[in-house]
Formats: sequence, C-alpha cells, structure tokens
Amino acid sequence: MASPRPEDDMQLELEAVIGFNGHVPSGLISHPDREHLVYPLGCTVIIQSLNKHKQHFLHGHTNNVSCVATSKSGKYLASGQVTYMGFK
Repeated sequence: MASPRPEDDMQLELEAVIGFNGHVPSGLISHPDREHLVYPLGCTVIIQSLNKHKQHFLHGHTNNVSCVATSKSGKYLASGQVTYMGFK
C-alpha cells in the first residue's frame, strides 16, 4: 500500500464569500463599532469589514447557522445552529 502524499492532505480554504440569502431572521447585524457587518451563510459566520473590504470567517457549526447576536459593547458574538432530535 502506498503511503499518503502531502498533497493528498491539502484542504481548500475559504477565501471570500459573495452573497447573502436573508433566510435567518435578524441575520444581518451591524456591529456596534459601525465598521463591520456580521451575518451567517450556511455553516459559517462572516464578519465583513466595511472599510477594508476584508472578511473573517468563523467556522465550527455542523449545520446551518440559525441565529447571530452581538453584545452591546461588541466584544462578544454568539451564534446558534439548526438542530433536531438525533442530530450529531
């Protein structure tokens, strides 16, 4: 059996997101600093810089993100996902 090659372990990395589906109620949030937008798309939460036109991605959900919220200070960001009985 051949040993795995390093290129076999390479994974794609998300570079940019284009789009917003609007399916999450109150899913487009203006961060309290007024310099960022926060929104979910699939299993990822996107933090979009309005001034620098850059995006940061928060991964970790195993199903579609169903809610996002920020604290009043903007220090904390919370997100939740869709789940159902028996979901792992």
